[in-house]
Amino acid sequence: MIKLTKGSLNWHSLLGRIFTLSNSAKNSGSDTVGLRLGLLWASAAVCVAGLLFGFDLIGQALESVLTVLFEYIQENLESFYRKSFKLDLYHAQMATAYTGFLVFIGLALFLFRKFSVVYQECQVSWRKEREKFLELWFKHCENIKVWWNGLDQFNKFFATIALVVLAIPVVSIVCFALGKVVAELV
Repeated sequence: MIKLTKGSLNWHSLLGRIFTLSNSAKNSGSDTVGLRLGLLWASAAVCVAGLLFGFDLIGQALESVLTVLFEYIQENLESFYRKSFKLDLYHAQMATAYTGFLVFIGLALFLFRKFSVVYQECQVSWRKEREKFLELWFKHCENIKVWWNGLDQFNKFFATIALVVLAIPVVSIVCFALGKVVAELV
């Protein structure tokens, strides 16, 4: 288990642990290491490009490539089961389906183990930032109450109008941004 840091979230070392290979993988041969690193960084580049372009351009191509890749793997695995274990078509397809299910479960467990560390680090950071925010909030609430109680009725009226006039554009921008997010999701 990786020890959580007591300071702020160290993204560089955290991403370094996720996007590097272990020593056993490095000793498995230069071709394997090159292939693994290439696939790792290619997938990271596709994710970054997808985030930049909102998956409008890359999403359809990525879906097509993954579909063809999974079909290719399925066909090769099915023919492997038919030749190696002398299975008929029905049983080879069943064995391929169960193999895919086991690979999916294994990948899910692997990703859970990798990203549970990220989740724990984010939780620790979130708690610390929340404590800081609440401390500052209560301090500023007291300052605002002292300022508000020091105003006469005339200045309270115009301060309220000024706050409303300032709040309307901010609320409009937030609503517009949330509307775009919902439109992208739908």
